[in-house]
Amino acid sequence: ALSNLLTYGSNGNQVTAKDQTAAKASYAALQQEIMADYADMKAAVAAADTLEAKQAAATNASNAMSQKVYNTTLKM
Repeated sequence: ALSNLLTYGSNGNQVTAKDQTAAKASYAALQQEIMADYADMKAAVAAADTLEAKQAAATNASNAMSQKVYNTTLKM
C-alpha cells in the first residue's frame, strides 16, 4: 500500500518528490540495519547449543526485524 501511495498518490494528490526521497532514504537506512540484525541472528543461531535454541534465536530475531519494518512503515 505504501509503495502504491508513493508511486500513484491518493485521491488525486501526488506524493511530493521530497517525501518520496525521504521514504527511500528511510528504507535504505532500515535495510542496512536489518542486514546487521540478520548477521547477528546468524551468529546467534550458530552459537546456540540445541535445535530448539537455534529455532528460538531465529524466530525471535525474525520477529524483531519484522517489527522494525512495520514500525518504520507506520511512521511514514
